[in-house]
Amino acid sequence: MTRPFFLAILLVLCCLAGHQSQAQQASISTSKSGKTVTPSVTPFKQGVIMRNGKMVEVNNQQSTPLTETKRFPNGSTVTPDGVYVNRAGQEIQMTEGDRVDIIGVFSKTPVIINESTVVTGDTAALRNELQQAQQLQTRLELLQRKRELLEQKNTLLESAAQNKTKSKELQKLDADLAKIKQQLTQAEGKKQ
Repeated sequence: MTRPFFLAILLVLCCLAGHQSQAQQASISTSKSGKTVTPSVTPFKQGVIMRNGKMVEVNNQQSTPLTETKRFPNGSTVTPDGVYVNRAGQEIQMTEGDRVDIIGVFSKTPVIINESTVVTGDTAALRNELQQAQQLQTRLELLQRKRELLEQKNTLLESAAQNKTKSKELQKLDADLAKIKQQLTQAEGKKQ
């Protein structure tokens, strides 16, 4: 059962190793950058906020460090180490910029994230390897489906030897196997 899968993975690795020298000319880099919307952009007038890693109580533009657990009207609490516990008892570890208003409603930090991926160099080799890997993946899926169908057929044949009423199911499995065989043949034709 795992043997065909192992052989398929080994085949993929061999194909990729053969083209490794070509792929070394190309590189892929991904970068992420984020920007937290700070309280100066979105003013926060009353409640508790995490600033510079510390819990701070804000009251009309005056900030004081939170030194003891604060209970809010809705039943939630915030501890000085930044753990928000809602009235249902669910705990949330607050992060930079997270805030709780004077009623006790928790708000996550608004964050703007920019992500970019850059591919440089000779990408033709990467494209060819990707196509080969996709073809191998398709072939692997078809072979796995074929194995499943053959196992079902074997089970039905064993029971059919005892009971001849399963012939319609066997015919359906034979038709499915023929379709898989045709798809495998087509996949082989595309590969060459």
